[in-house]
Amino acid sequence: MFLVLAIFLAYGYFLFVLNIPIGTIVLHSVLPSLDPRSFFSAEAIIGATIMPTYIILHSGLVCEKGWIHDHHKPIDKLMGEETEHVACERIDSVFSLFMGTILNIMIIASAAVLIAGRPVNSFLDIAYPFFDRLGTPGLVLFAVTFIFAGIAAVITLGLGSVYNTLGFLGFDERLAKRRFKFVFILWLAIAAAASFLPNPVQIIVLTQYLNAALLPFILAPLLLLTMDAKLMRSYRLGKGMIIIISLTILLTAFLFLGSLGSLLGILH
Repeated sequence: MFLVLAIFLAYGYFLFVLNIPIGTIVLHSVLPSLDPRSFFSAEAIIGATIMPTYIILHSGLVCEKGWIHDHHKPIDKLMGEETEHVACERIDSVFSLFMGTILNIMIIASAAVLIAGRPVNSFLDIAYPFFDRLGTPGLVLFAVTFIFAGIAAVITLGLGSVYNTLGFLGFDERLAKRRFKFVFILWLAIAAAASFLPNPVQIIVLTQYLNAALLPFILAPLLLLTMDAKLMRSYRLGKGMIIIISLTILLTAFLFLGSLGSLLGILH
């Protein structure tokens, strides 16, 4: 929470000193302009925003908190603390997603002004515009923010990868267990080795793009489960949320197909 708050405040400062009109940000957030060349980047942004790993991470953290419902009881028999847990999780999720969306918008707006469509082939291409426009203080603040973002990503993606790996193998391990810690360290070692590969910026963008490509295969089963009235009872998704999730799946699939067409030279 400290790391994300620091990143949030830093980019709030960047928006302020760059004097980016809030009205313009809101307008283009609601009415974006896309051409076939930007489908790939748009898909990568969705993958970085709604990571399949995060869905698995939140499921694991619910268990870590002890908010586990007895699967032998119907879901409409949630009582006492269990009902409070559902309410707390909703507040946690809605607040986190709202603040995360605002942060993403601030980052994209700052990049649009500072990088302004120039090609990015290295981290220097990202950092230099901060120095060029904001001087040494801007560069230092960006560097610290970038480090904080890396630490936060290591923690969240690392934990999500461990929950994913152990769950796939059928192990019900938690943070305090030795096997969990071993797999976490193993994933960190793999990530550290991958950081020495050439073209790290392109690798990062590609991995986020692949996240978005996988997203429909994660969201569609979850949508079907949470639409099931027999399974979810009173916690079944409402029509409005079903429409939003369905549109998200369709948009992600559309951008994926559009980006493939662009990459293959089908679209011009």
